[in-house]
Amino acid sequence: MPDISADYQGIADTSHKMSQQCDIIVPAIYGLIGKVSNLLDNGLYLEQASPALNTAYTEFSKSLQQAASAIQVYANLLTQISDAFKTQDADMFAATLSSIDGKGGFETSAEEVHSDKPGVPDWNPPPGAGDTGSWSDDHTVYTPGISQSNNGGPQAVQP
Repeated sequence: MPDISADYQGIADTSHKMSQQCDIIVPAIYGLIGKVSNLLDNGLYLEQASPALNTAYTEFSKSLQQAASAIQVYANLLTQISDAFKTQDADMFAATLSSIDGKGGFETSAEEVHSDKPGVPDWNPPPGAGDTGSWSDDHTVYTPGISQSNNGGPQAVQP
């Protein structure tokens, strides 16, 4: 087996599949945040536990979203490696052609390869999804945001 080998199509296919999965995973995470938040505000409202559960689930969801973002980062890395190999290969080909007759009779140069890479998704859940309130600095008082539960008004929850 050679020391260096690059299956450009295999790299492109794998990178594309990883990007597709990231595009599926991130919206699913946001959808679940909304469902859990709605459940904890309306279907399973516990005065003290619901805000803490909602905050914990939002933090958990952020870590899942970061993992999904890392999939896109890795896909982009594979694409960059492939682009670098393609550029190097083209440079060596151009240099070889240029030196065939010893006088540079076949002057040619290679263009650098740049593939489009999808952006890495940032944490951006839809409005109303996830933690809709805030904790006091000492984490003893939680003030929920405006929601359909609690008659639409914020209420302080003390442990």
